[in-house]
Amino acid sequence: MKSVFLLGGATIRSFTFAILLGVVIGTYSTLFIATPIAYEIQKRSIRKAAVSGALKTART
Repeated sequence: MKSVFLLGGATIRSFTFAILLGVVIGTYSTLFIATPIAYEIQKRSIRKAAVSGALKTART
């Protein structure tokens, strides 16, 4: 993709730049925004399961 950007014509260069920018922003979003959100969701579900298990143990 970089070679098309560097060696391509003016028309394809703007399209390739937009695609490369989307890939970079999408990668950033996945690594630095979605990962902490997924971690918090997983941590809450583990905590919820632990509380649920403790309640079941206390009832019996």
